[in-house]
Parts: sequence; structure tokens; C-alpha cells
Amino acid sequence: ACLPARLQADMPTAAQNIANQVQIDVTFWADNGEQLEQRFNAWAAK
Repeated sequence: ACLPARLQADMPTAAQNIANQVQIDVTFWADNGEQLEQRFNAWAAK
């Protein structure tokens, strides 16, 4: 089902919204994700 045109402009993938998206640094998370997850879990367990 397609969204009505009036709603499409509000979608994060609409052309005018692309520049406002948060960019994920895949390399950073591949290199550091496991260590950061362990640190977060230790913090959350306190």
C-alpha cells in the first residue's frame, strides 16, 4: 500500500529529510561495539 502524498513528505526517506538523518559510522561500531556494549552493561548493572 502506498502512503498518500501528504504523508510521504514526513517520512525520513523523503528527499528533503535525507540531510537531517543521523549517519552511523559502521567502521567505528565494528571496531568498538563489543567493548562499548560490555562497558554499558557493566554501568547498567550498577
